[in-house]
Amino acid sequence: MKIAVMAAKGSRSFTESQRQCLESLGEVKYIEAFRPLARADFISALHGAALVGLTPRGTPPLDVVLLKSLPSLKAVVIPTTGSEWIDTACLEKAGIRWENVPGFSTDSTAEFTIGLMLSVVRKIPLAIQRSRDGGRTDTLIGRELKGQTLGVIGWGNIGSRVGELARAFGMRVMAHDILPSFQNLDSVLKESDIVSLHVPLNVQTKGLFTIERLSQMKGAILLNTARPGLIDSNVLLEALQRNFISGYAFDYGYLHPEDIQSLLRHPKIVAVPHISWYTREAVARESEGWVEKILEVGKELISLASAAQDHGKDSAQRSAKCADKKVIVKSSGKEKPVNDENRERAE
Repeated sequence: MKIAVMAAKGSRSFTESQRQCLESLGEVKYIEAFRPLARADFISALHGAALVGLTPRGTPPLDVVLLKSLPSLKAVVIPTTGSEWIDTACLEKAGIRWENVPGFSTDSTAEFTIGLMLSVVRKIPLAIQRSRDGGRTDTLIGRELKGQTLGVIGWGNIGSRVGELARAFGMRVMAHDILPSFQNLDSVLKESDIVSLHVPLNVQTKGLFTIERLSQMKGAILLNTARPGLIDSNVLLEALQRNFISGYAFDYGYLHPEDIQSLLRHPKIVAVPHISWYTREAVARESEGWVEKILEVGKELISLASAAQDHGKDSAQRSAKCADKKVIVKSSGKEKPVNDENRERAE
């Protein structure tokens, strides 16, 4: 089986042991891509591969035409928890299986969320800037976390870990999730001093936080280490201007800085590149989880191919046996063997 794995450093993204595991499946091609490849280069790089590993850095937008140019492709494995950067619906429509690697960055992202929370509440970025510029510091008074209410939107692996860490600071924690046992979203927004978003970006959640919804927050701080697309930039700026929220801190994910300058320059916004998950431990777990998932999917594809091959052999053998047998037909109540000349007519 042919496999293609795209990573920022190509084969150097994996340990020797991990490369050996991948290569146990068959012929592996490593593709180094730190920026999205041109369509023609992408198709050329993946040509003939039945199983591919793709990353957000190197993958161009997928569509039906592109996938038709990769007729051998059976499965795609991505090393991320979120899948909004790749058109999974397009893959499914083309009959291509896809898998992701969840859970590898739970602690990293949760800890970073607490770091952003402290950065905003205690005005740490502004304090650093004024220390360098020689500006006033008497206006940098902050607040303690103890006794404040944190609203967690999305009580999954990361959200629940954030809640656990927040309780260690003495915070009251409220939570909203899709399950009916959780609190209502509007109630959480109204009662929280700080709101932290931990929901995936999909059709249901994109644009979930409208200006009407944010108006309920009454000056709370908003944190977003999930995906920036959960809130429209114009809605966010209006909410800050109208003091519906007093500050916003977020990981801007796969957005380009030049596209969000209005947010990056805002004095009440703390913006960081996609590093909320980025620790040595998380990178190691991501790589290991990716290799394990590729191995799992690869072994299943090999097993299916082998079963199909065996079935084909059995069918061929049965056909051969039938061809060797004499076909008997009845004519006027008498049976006689059919020779090669009239076999086709008898069948």
